[in-house]
Amino acid sequence: MTPDAPGARPRPRRIPRGVVAAGAAGLAALSLAVAALSGSVATARDDEPAGRAVSAEHLAAIRAAARSCPALTPARLAGQLMAESGLDARAERTASGGRGLAGLDDERWRTWAPWPDAPRTDGAANILALAHQMCDLAGQVRAAAVPGDPWRLSLAAFHTGFEEVRAAEGVPSAAVPYVDEAGRYAAYYGRQDGFAETGPPSGEGERRQPKAAPPGTSAWWYGPARCARRYPRPLSPRS
Repeated sequence: MTPDAPGARPRPRRIPRGVVAAGAAGLAALSLAVAALSGSVATARDDEPAGRAVSAEHLAAIRAAARSCPALTPARLAGQLMAESGLDARAERTASGGRGLAGLDDERWRTWAPWPDAPRTDGAANILALAHQMCDLAGQVRAAAVPGDPWRLSLAAFHTGFEEVRAAEGVPSAAVPYVDEAGRYAAYYGRQDGFAETGPPSGEGERRQPKAAPPGTSAWWYGPARCARRYPRPLSPRS
């Protein structure tokens, strides 16, 4: 007995070439759109500044030093340190032409070293010295009635000189990139733990001294009193 012959298989329907081409074009366009969107997101993230991690000892010095002037906050001081030296204590030449963690040149160091015979390489001493000079510059721009934000003006004065700021009646064009970069890093650090602007209990700013301070050093070198003696009138509140 002969087995039944298998039935003929139906031929698959052909998809018109135009439909295939249109589908391929649509997929390609979708891929390009996704790639462009991903590139935009990546670019935006790459543009956001990310400051270096701050050690616990340096953070303590930053918080203490920021109390020396109403124009300063811990985040602002850390942002300037990052813009100036990249928080590199071994920096040979910083953004403003100095050296070390705070970017102070030798003349500024002699003026603003926070205690007699402070080591030039001491991180906490550099942070305090920078805060004291920024306090002094904030007082100068206020006394000269230069219009603008006291901190931004002080940054510009640190970077290019006070006379340039006074002549420009604001931030000179040469200082804008530096001031803006410090501001972006300050915004970054302001979102990090430990940089919140929290005021100390009454008198704490004068009593506490950073770990690096030699025993018996006068607290006058650390607190707001040093700048208050030169510029007794209070600065405008921090923005």
